[in-house]
Amino acid sequence: MTTQRTDFVMYQGDSKVLSVTVADEDGQVVSVDGMTIRWQASPVITGGFDTTATLKKDNDALGGITTVTEEGVFEVEIEPEDTESLSGLYYHEAELTDGTGHVSTVLTGRMTIKPVLIRAGG
Repeated sequence: MTTQRTDFVMYQGDSKVLSVTVADEDGQVVSVDGMTIRWQASPVITGGFDTTATLKKDNDALGGITTVTEEGVFEVEIEPEDTESLSGLYYHEAELTDGTGHVSTVLTGRMTIKPVLIRAGG
């Protein structure tokens, strides 16, 4: 499967939905039906990134990921409470695991979270 690069900027406490279309090397859409999907983000540090994820989402117990299986699309839903105490540069990635245990990284990038003056509800 191909890896999509997505860099984005958001503000503390905002909502954001990342929509990812999964495709093979020929650009053909791949169904995500029955796959385990995980997304994580970690702060960027000198020389790389922190290997302890600050944000975690999946299409199982953690939640935050929904699928449109017939279209090969999944969405990562970042909620206001996920980022209200964060700021700075983060590395993020998503991986799929199919029913036979094959793992593919399908999304990577940098997420910049900017501080805000006004916070939700305050």
